Amino acid sequence: MKKLELGIDKDWIKQHWWLITAASTIYLYTVAFVSTLIFYDAFDLSVFSFFELSDYLRILFRDVGMFGYPFFIVLIVLALSILRKKEKKISEQEGTEYSSSLFLQVMPIVVLALSFIFPIHTATFQAELIKNGAYQEVNIKLKGKNLSAVTIIGGTSEFVFIYGPPSNKAQAINKSEVIDINFIGPNKALLELKKEREEKHRESRSG
Repeated sequence: MKKLELGIDKDWIKQHWWLITAASTIYLYTVAFVSTLIFYDAFDLSVFSFFELSDYLRILFRDVGMFGYPFFIVLIVLALSILRKKEKKISEQEGTEYSSSLFLQVMPIVVLALSFIFPIHTATFQAELIKNGAYQEVNIKLKGKNLSAVTIIGGTSEFVFIYGPPSNKAQAINKSEVIDINFIGPNKALLELKKEREEKHRESRSG
């Protein structure tokens, strides 16, 4: 069986590995920055006003699942490379000058758009789940007062961000004020959400 060759210039990759690494890092950081901004904006929280320099460096780890997106993009690029190689081969066989199809010209733009849309959509979806009570709640003991049944939505080196009663708004609490945090387990909203999803799944299978 003939080995499938991808239309990838390996020599170019070896010579410009630093450029590929820099571009990948900028891409990840840009997506992380935008998704973080959109996530906290859903709670009307100006998160970057609480950031120290080290927090900007750790912004990539707000959503670890974000590291899966580059692999998804790589797979699409490889698929496009295979199609390009196939189109070029057909042109050579027909004796015509090679010209990439409209599909291959448009797809890079689509891939670039999807690489931003997916993380942004995920950030928006996570914020909605938190507002609907689908995340674990905690009781927080502070110096001078207690907070009950709130959800931790994030934090920085000096602050922890919470959402929940009594105001049902996001708050920034200095970590020096926190005495103790007790997890109280999944709340009723989470259990109801899971039950609703299971019922919809059963209905779709029976239908």
